[in-house]
Amino acid sequence: MNPRKKRKLMITLICLGTVLFIAMLVTVFLNRQARKKAREAEISQTSSIDGSSESYSSQSYREPTPNEKNYQHARATLERPESVVTEEKKNKRAEALKIAVEDIKKHPDTANISGNMDNHLASTSSPMVLTFAMAINLAGYNIDESKTEVFKSYSDDVLQFLCVMTKEGKENSYFVGNYNDYTGQLQIASYHGGNIRVRGD
Repeated sequence: MNPRKKRKLMITLICLGTVLFIAMLVTVFLNRQARKKAREAEISQTSSIDGSSESYSSQSYREPTPNEKNYQHARATLERPESVVTEEKKNKRAEALKIAVEDIKKHPDTANISGNMDNHLASTSSPMVLTFAMAINLAGYNIDESKTEVFKSYSDDVLQFLCVMTKEGKENSYFVGNYNDYTGQLQIASYHGGNIRVRGD
């Protein structure tokens, strides 16, 4: 082969090799950049999802109100809070509670109120009769019969009730007790929440 042609061929091959090598480097660099951007986009999307989840979680959680907390505490003392009773049995308990409240309101001297068969509080301890009377006569609470609930208990002749007492601008007070279907007597056992000490507090 002619030396000049041979030299031209060598130069051409070297140029082609150089071009191919540069093209290969550019391709590798572009691929790396593409993968890097893809990873960054994936990380950004994951962070966005996590942030949205945390934001949703914080927005979906709400601290229970004092009334909700006290209601749950009161309900936890019931034996069978999932077993409601018939309207007839509810009405018998409501009538006994109505008589008890009317009797308490007739006695302005709250300290001397006591439970007896007539006011249906014979089965309630003296301290709890006094507490219930204070809630009505001194603190100004009223029974919200529409919110009061009645349930079955482990005894066939005993119903349990959760009595809701309300006062405008104040937390509710929840009284829990038993009603003996045979004797017609109320046994108020506990109360939860509310300010039942002094009227106007």
